[in-house]
Amino acid sequence: MSDYLHFHGFDIPISLVHRTGGTADSFQKVSDWHTAQIERHIGPVRATDNVVEIGCACGRDAIPLVSVLTHGTYLGTDTQKPQIKWCTETITARHPDFTFIHHDIHDTLHNPEGTLHAKDIYLPSADKSVDLILLYSVFTHMMGDEIAHYLREFRRILKPTGRVFATCFLVNQPILDVIRASEKPSWNLRFPHVFGNGYINSDKEPRGAVAFDEDVFFRMVEENGLALEKVLWGQWSSQRQTPSSGQNAVILKAQ
Repeated sequence: MSDYLHFHGFDIPISLVHRTGGTADSFQKVSDWHTAQIERHIGPVRATDNVVEIGCACGRDAIPLVSVLTHGTYLGTDTQKPQIKWCTETITARHPDFTFIHHDIHDTLHNPEGTLHAKDIYLPSADKSVDLILLYSVFTHMMGDEIAHYLREFRRILKPTGRVFATCFLVNQPILDVIRASEKPSWNLRFPHVFGNGYINSDKEPRGAVAFDEDVFFRMVEENGLALEKVLWGQWSSQRQTPSSGQNAVILKAQ
């Protein structure tokens, strides 16, 4: 087995691929699915767009954009320093308009030695300059006050026509009743513990999976200057006949 995954002209170390929570076999499939979701629900990324991705990892979504953003920019951030180091040395070296920043946020799951709090983060994008913000499986590991901080930053940097695409876990009482009563719920998620203004799946590792009541999440979006445009219901709760993806996803815009 090769130590590298050949992906759109880049050789990504398998060790970094595994840090995404996926495998070499699923990497391309997940990337293609992300692209299809954006094209279907927001529209194709344009050559001149400015894109920001929180939790960029080793470039699964950045690398396919190299051939698209010929006159635009991409900024990726991540808490895992090895991912950012590789992206900077490999992607930025060939495409200077693609930049990557390590945010040394303390996170018991992904960056236990981190020294910053999520609320310390300031995104280095000018006000009203960004067309698209992406977050895949990021809000699923964040607490409410941290999400609120990022939402305020998104409101600041989004263009009036810009959009946010973020995956998350959303629940309501019927969903909680079903998954908690099930012997084998999808993804083994029951969210039995109240934690802050949300729910966690494990009190031993609170960040392993975090969910929010849909009304609480939508109110948090509104209170921090954004508006909900669309909700895509995922497979994880088994409560939708035509699920759009594994996790839930929300599309947000500036108020």
